[in-house]
Amino acid sequence: MGWALRKGYRADRPGPSSRLAAFTRPLARVAVWLLLLTVVGWLALFGAAQRDLDVLFTARAEATILAALSLLSGVFAAVIAVDAAAAWTDPSRGLPRRVGLPLVALAAGTLCVLFFAFDLTSFTTDF
Repeated sequence: MGWALRKGYRADRPGPSSRLAAFTRPLARVAVWLLLLTVVGWLALFGAAQRDLDVLFTARAEATILAALSLLSGVFAAVIAVDAAAAWTDPSRGLPRRVGLPLVALAAGTLCVLFFAFDLTSFTTDF
């Protein structure tokens, strides 16, 4: 029953008016979650390294995955920025989302710059 109610609610809402907004919206959501996963992963790795420094040398696979995600953070930030621009052509998104998405894109770009500034994009665990 809940599925039917949600499906009916979605049918009443107007959809994205542009194809770009319909295409970038799910990609931007995935990009935001992957950026958050990258930040939490680096924090967990460095938190574990604070407790035991040998973690940096035994967690090579995790550091490689996090470095790859850090390299892709520029792509994630670009997708979020394109979605923020496309949000202005989508009437189903309200004004708070239209104003908030550029702020999220700015934060994603800042994270990308920080990843490269702290050299978290190298595929080595010799920090």
